Amino acid sequence: MRAASPGFIALLAADAAPLPDGLKRLGFLAGARVSVFIGPEGGFTADETETAVCAGLVPVSLGVNTLRAETACAAACAILCAA
Repeated sequence: MRAASPGFIALLAADAAPLPDGLKRLGFLAGARVSVFIGPEGGFTADETETAVCAGLVPVSLGVNTLRAETACAAACAILCAA
């Protein structure tokens, strides 16, 4: 299975690139369709992360702070709008 549009999975992992870097990596253009998967509080399981990456999603970070699920959605939207 492959992602239908460029997509990202927001992770708590310290080695995940910041979302703006992920946008650059995919050659994101303003106005293009993009998906950001936000996990439950506590993050995605290792199996969920592996499945997402195999489907073509790029692992990214929304910053150094651990955000609640609803706050993470707002943060991702703000980062995308700023891009």
